Amino acid sequence: MTKTTNYQLPKWEKTDRIQMKDFNDMTATLDAALKANADAIAAETAARLGVPEEKSVLLQHLILSHHGEPEFGAAVRPLCAEAELLSLIDSVDSRMEIYRETYETMEPGTFSPRIFALEKKIFRHE
Repeated sequence: MTKTTNYQLPKWEKTDRIQMKDFNDMTATLDAALKANADAIAAETAARLGVPEEKSVLLQHLILSHHGEPEFGAAVRPLCAEAELLSLIDSVDSRMEIYRETYETMEPGTFSPRIFALEKKIFRHE
């Protein structure tokens, strides 16, 4: 098994036997890197803005939870109103981008094929 350059994460080949320890070590490394990056961003931003530590912790939570759910990439779920709102805005932005990209491939007055991310077809009106 080879490893990635930056975080030494495993790069398995088809012939490698994946061990649970290797997988758990990899997820712990990713978790630590995410936390370190979030801490650094929150601290630097708080210092630049001259805000108290509590606001820095809130900023960190906003960054870590803005995707809403772990299956969509959030490190944690939103736990306060501001984080919930930001995650909803992020979701709407993502969906609107899917519409924009799909509309570019469609003629007016037609339906798209089913779009997996939206779980439906969409209609491009005139």
